[in-house]
This record gives sequence, structure tokens and C-alpha cells, in this order.
Amino acid sequence: MEKQTITITSDSPLLGLLGVVEPDLQLLEQRAGELKRLAKLGREALADLRQEVKALIIQLDGTVESEPSLGLLKVVQAADVTTLKALKDEYSRRLDSLMPACCQVCGSEQVSRRSSRETSLTDGNHDGDDPALYR
Repeated sequence: MEKQTITITSDSPLLGLLGVVEPDLQLLEQRAGELKRLAKLGREALADLRQEVKALIIQLDGTVESEPSLGLLKVVQAADVTTLKALKDEYSRRLDSLMPACCQVCGSEQVSRRSSRETSLTDGNHDGDDPALYR
């Protein structure tokens, strides 16, 4: 919808409405700006969720070129938030069952996901024990 300019003369019956309409228009323009900002954030969050789901699919299939992956990636590209969340949950469960997180030193599956900081074998929960003791 494009803006139109209306000229109101002093004898126009619209003159009385100007004081009422102008603040409403400013409020609507302000609200439109806020909604545009929120829509942009939503689009970015949706794009991030799509990337996460695509990464999970590729991790499970091992390749993008496989026939099921190509079809599924097209579905992901067109999916809404609810579908993407369901796909993310499903593929996360599959990935966790096929490749469970485990300690590289002792093999325990009672671990949290890897942090971004690398630690030596003498750091962390093993208190400098010999890694051979945990095999």
C-alpha cells in the first residue's frame, strides 16, 4: 500500500479528523517497523533451524547426493517451524542412537556434549589417571 498525499483546506470537513488520524498513523508506522524487525528475526531463526536439520540429515546419511537426502532436503527447505522441530527431534534421536556421545578415555556414555575447549587427558574428571585404566 503506497502513501498518498491529501491536501486539506481550512474549510474542509476533514480538518477535524486530521488531529485524530495523524497520531494513529504514526503509531501504525511505529508498529509496522517493530513487526518488520520481528519478522526478520523469525526468518533468521527459521533459516538456522533449517540448517540444523540439514546438518543432521547429512550426518546420518553421510552424503548429500544420495536420493533420500536430496528429496528430504527439498522437504526441509519448504517445511514450516513445527515440521522442522519434529524433524530435528527425530533425526537427533536417530543420531544419538547410532553415534552416542561417549568419553574418549574411558568409553562411558554418561557424558555431556563436547565443549569447544580441548582438554588434555590430565584435565577434567580423570585426575591424571592413566587412560589405559579406563579401557
